[in-house]
Parts: sequence; C-alpha cells; structure tokens
Amino acid sequence: MDGEGQPHVYSEKAAEERFVKEAATCVSHASYYVSCICGKSSSGTTEEDSFVDVNGPLGDHKYIYHEKVAPVNEDDGYEEYYTCEYCDLLFDGNKRVIDSVPVIPASAEISLTNKYNGAEIDVLYSRAREFLQTDNPARYLYTATAYRFDGSNPIKLSWNFNNATGPFTLEIAKDANFENIVLSYPFNNKNVTSMDICNLVPGTTYYYHLAGKNYTCKADSFTVAGGVRAINTDNTILNMRDLGGYTTEDGKTVNYEYLYRSATWLVSSSALLDYRLKELGMKTELDLRRDTNTTSQHPVDGINFVKYGIGQYTQVLPEGKNGYYGAYENMGNLFNFLANESNYPITYHCNAGADRTGTLSFLILGLLGVGYEDICRDYELTSIFYDKRWRSEIEYVDGDYAFTSSGIMQEDAANFVAFDLLYNTMMEKYGDSSNKLSKAVEKYLTTVCGVSSTNISKIRNILLSD
Repeated sequence: MDGEGQPHVYSEKAAEERFVKEAATCVSHASYYVSCICGKSSSGTTEEDSFVDVNGPLGDHKYIYHEKVAPVNEDDGYEEYYTCEYCDLLFDGNKRVIDSVPVIPASAEISLTNKYNGAEIDVLYSRAREFLQTDNPARYLYTATAYRFDGSNPIKLSWNFNNATGPFTLEIAKDANFENIVLSYPFNNKNVTSMDICNLVPGTTYYYHLAGKNYTCKADSFTVAGGVRAINTDNTILNMRDLGGYTTEDGKTVNYEYLYRSATWLVSSSALLDYRLKELGMKTELDLRRDTNTTSQHPVDGINFVKYGIGQYTQVLPEGKNGYYGAYENMGNLFNFLANESNYPITYHCNAGADRTGTLSFLILGLLGVGYEDICRDYELTSIFYDKRWRSEIEYVDGDYAFTSSGIMQEDAANFVAFDLLYNTMMEKYGDSSNKLSKAVEKYLTTVCGVSSTNISKIRNILLSD
C-alpha cells in the first residue's frame, strides 16, 4: 500500500541506480527492477519483474591480472597481462588490447627435438604387423617374402645442446620421476645430437631426458606399441624375438625379457651386438643343435654357453612321425634348466631359429597355456624374418588359400617341417578331455622327459604374470 492506502502498481521502467538488478558489463546492458510511481522497487515482492535497458551504455571490463612468469628450462614464459572475466579480449600490462599473450622465449641449455609428447610408437616391422593382424594367415604367407634383417625399428631421440657443457647422460626411465632408470648412456661429445634406442618393451611408457653438467632438460615420453617384441641386433643375429607378450587361456601374460628365440650366433666380431646383448641382460646362450660344437660361435663375456641338442617337430615324440630313440631325451634336461630362474634371460637357437627353435617355442608356449593360433603366429613370423615356415602345406580351395590337414609343409631330403603334425600328435597321444594343449605338453614332459611337477610349476611361475 502507498501512503494513502492504495496498492502499489509496478509498471514503471525507470533506469535508475536504485532499481539496478544486474549492473552493465562490457558485453551486456544493465537490468532494472520495475517500480511503482511512488518510487518503490518491485524487488523482493510477489510481483517482482525486471527489464533490460538496451539503450543504456555497456559497462567496463572486469580485469583479471596475470603476473609475469619467467621461462623454465624449455618452457617459454610470458609478460604480465590481463584478461576480462566477461569477454575474450586480452590486454597488456597497461590494459591496452593485444592479440596474444606476450611470450618470453625460453633459452634452455639443452632442448629436445623431435618430441613424441606421449605418442604411441610401433617399432615392429610393418609386414610382421600386417601378418599378425590378417584374418587369413595362409593367404598372407603364401605370397609373403622373407627379409633377413632386424624385425624392429629403432626409436630416434635427438636434442640441441645450445649453451650446455658436458659430460652428458641420456637417461630413459619407466616413471616420470626417473626413479626407475632402465637405460643410461653417458657421453662427452657435443657432436652426438641423437641416439637410436632399440629393444624397448612393448606396451610400456618410457620417459627420457638429457642431463648436462649443471642442467637437465624437461623430459619427453612415448609408449611402445604392444604385441610382438622383435629384437634389433644390427642385422647380426637374425630372426630374434622375445617370447613374451602372449596371453594364456587363464588370462595371464607371458613375461617379456626372460626368453628369446633366434637363429644361430655364428657372427663375426661385433661390438654393437655384444653391447645389445648385454643391454638385454642376457645370461645364457642355449644351443639346440646336435652337432659337436661345445663352445659358442660368438662368445660374449658374461653370457654362459649351454648345449642341449634336440630334434624337431614330431622327432621329439617317441611315437611321432620320423621319431627315433633319444631324440627327446635332452628335453628333460632342457626343461629342468628352464626351471632355474638364475639362468635367465636366455636366448635359445638352432641354425635358422625355425625348426628346433620353433619346436621348443611350441612346447614352452603350449605349457604356459598360450592358445594354439598365437603359437602358430609366433612360429610363422619366421616366414617374415628369415625363411618360409608354415604350420602345414597351403592349397587354393574354393577361391582362397587355406592350410591342408596333412600338418606337413615339407618332407624331403632337405628338411622336415611339420608344425601342425606336432600339435595333432601331441593332442592325440597326450591330450585329455579338457582338450588343452597345456595339459598335453605337461603330460609329455612329465611322463616322457622326466620333468617333475615341481619344475613345471617353477617354469610357469618364472614366465607368467597375472
């Protein structure tokens, strides 16, 4: 009611300060409560209403101050500047409109170039990756060409020294705080502005930085793509790869960095190869050939040479095709050797790293519970890295290529190649109602080769992780 007892009528639109609802900003006009002719505002009443004075002036900017930040290492700094809470404009220290934040360039002593910024890097040879992803391995293998060179590419790390002084160290770690440094390369030559890093573990994120005498640059990181780990030896030991990375039937993973398969170590003097083997922490060279060599053909200080000659494919089975007495006897000694964790990491090989090496890989991966298709893919990668090896002969049927049921790829005076036949015979002679290859291989090792159940468990505990 007004002073004379009449009700208020809120119909006036007076753009006056006393009726302000929201003040004007740099991007919006002020709004006001409507009022009564007597001068009472509608604010707080049941008839509260408001209007925007579109003809009124806009307000001022609401400045937010950003103080000057000096450059740190490789990160640029910037001069003081302002932003506005309401609009997108930028202002310098004198509140004059500018186009961008005023940068103070960094002048780091060491700066990394070719940064990866956490990206995933696939180092596996592209043909190998294609084969592993194909939906018809028979078709791919039938036309595949074997290339006798390393199956993985190095990761190049590079830098500028600027004003830095040595000595220098390139450090590579598995954590951003560099508490778990896995590789360290000290050097003193400023002409060294890059390094090729090889044989990192798939599925792992690595951090790296370069340290000078009084300065360490900001770290960069990358992740190595998962899957097969082919080993780069500068084309000296061929067909070399880590047996790790495969998933078992019960969801466990075969550990990387324990077992490696390869072709022969018949290599001339190679300081780089020796360095790579030591970088892998190699402790044992395991020769699977039945020849008379009793020493390594490429001895390396700190790597023990062990020889357990075996046969290939069904030759290791007493009832197998082309089997013969004694062909499987060393298998027991070999698996007992694998039960001792102090012998690892181990590289085992024959000549090509295909047949006897492939047979041992079949037995190890089978025992661990890896699926047969994955075991075949591991075996058939030799077709990409060294020479054709198929699980069975390949034929053209109904418009596409397929493996035959013979289980034999080659049987002549030159070689006996029968990977699928080994699997079929193993399952027939030693399999049970579970139809698991792991059970069949375990029975073969315990009943034929004399490996104890305790040592079977030790091997699984060493080579598998949850």
